Amino acid sequence: MTQPSDDHVGRIIAERYRVDACIGSGGLARVYRSWDLQLKRPVALKLLRRDSDETSDTRDRRLLKEARLAGCLNSPHVVQVFDSGRSDLAEPFIVMELLSGHDLTQAPRPLPEEPAAEAWQRMAVGWLLQALLGLAAAHAAGIVHRDLKPSNLFLVDPDGAAPRIKLLDFGVSKQAWGSAELLPEESTLTRSGSYLGTPVYASPEQLRDARLADTRSDLWSLGVVLYELLSGARPFDRASLPAVGAAIVGEEPQAPDGVPPALAAVVMRCLEKDPARRYSSAAELAHALAPFADNGAIWAQQVADTLAQRAPASTISEPPAQIATETWVSKSEPARPQRASRLPVVAALALLTLTASGIAVWYRSQGQASAVPPPLQPLEHAPVVEQHPPPPRDSSPVEPNQAERSNPPPAERPVLRPLRQASPKPVPASAPSEPAQPRSVLDER
Repeated sequence: MTQPSDDHVGRIIAERYRVDACIGSGGLARVYRSWDLQLKRPVALKLLRRDSDETSDTRDRRLLKEARLAGCLNSPHVVQVFDSGRSDLAEPFIVMELLSGHDLTQAPRPLPEEPAAEAWQRMAVGWLLQALLGLAAAHAAGIVHRDLKPSNLFLVDPDGAAPRIKLLDFGVSKQAWGSAELLPEESTLTRSGSYLGTPVYASPEQLRDARLADTRSDLWSLGVVLYELLSGARPFDRASLPAVGAAIVGEEPQAPDGVPPALAAVVMRCLEKDPARRYSSAAELAHALAPFADNGAIWAQQVADTLAQRAPASTISEPPAQIATETWVSKSEPARPQRASRLPVVAALALLTLTASGIAVWYRSQGQASAVPPPLQPLEHAPVVEQHPPPPRDSSPVEPNQAERSNPPPAERPVLRPLRQASPKPVPASAPSEPAQPRSVLDER
């Protein structure tokens, strides 16, 4: 098979997508305007560059990781991913929505002395609020972008009634927290001491180690973008990349020229060297920017609501400590109650068992006590063996077999026999002879 040219134009990818023209290029991949032969619609197709410095395996995994991360986000301010897979040459690809417009590098900036400068500032802050809305969706899913810059902020329909900012290129993003199954290769793609992103827009901690970048690193990058949009210059613009890195880590930036002090203070807080001194979340930054944009309060509330919609608990672990706790409480579902300890239940069951056993023993002892005959008293007559109605009271002698019953036993009690035979009382000669005494059950034992 003949190897196609690097721009891939004219190829059919996965027997479905026809590559028509290259519309964008980056250090890792190129984006092509393509045609979906199945759904009959235009799409954007992203394919890897063959002249990249990275190994083929690393590039493949990065592109597939981007498809998984961007594909799990559902926001009108994040580019939509339709499909991903491998071509007939085993090359990974991503199919996305085809956007109409331009990125913020092509946004026309008025001169500072022009009357339109204030209107431009309000419009630029409005774009940043929309970018924060897309970023909030990523942060709520535990994703750190790590490469926010004007070329990755796309302005859709800039001349229309409602232009919209969309976040692009999640190729170097990372999963800050959440499901371990989503990015098992993150530890191998990002090595200790490695750098990912664009140095001019990177935070100091990201320059030291890309793994140290968190959500506040993204806020630093947006601060640099806003600084550039408002003033037309970059806060750390130097002649070489090493000088840029040294300035970002060790030098304090100057406030942007021609910007109101209150707005400049918001920008400068984004550029604090210490992440703890920056805004703690996208919602906090959006709230600070709201007074400087049209409908800013509405955008800020949408950012806060989006950030509160964190991913399901089954796939998301605990957020980092630097994120404000209240921003991670979901409004759509109640908090789950903590599981109660089983110790009280076990103790109650044990107590109930012991109580039931005690009652059973007590009843058994009562039955045994009723079966034991009372202590024998010296009687003149033998105990009653069989129950008969008592004779009428008269002066006639008492029959030997009819003793007085002071405490008749219950019906269920066994018939008792004397342990020993009592001596009969002499009776008159006219009385009938005494019948033979039956043997007691206890005597047989």
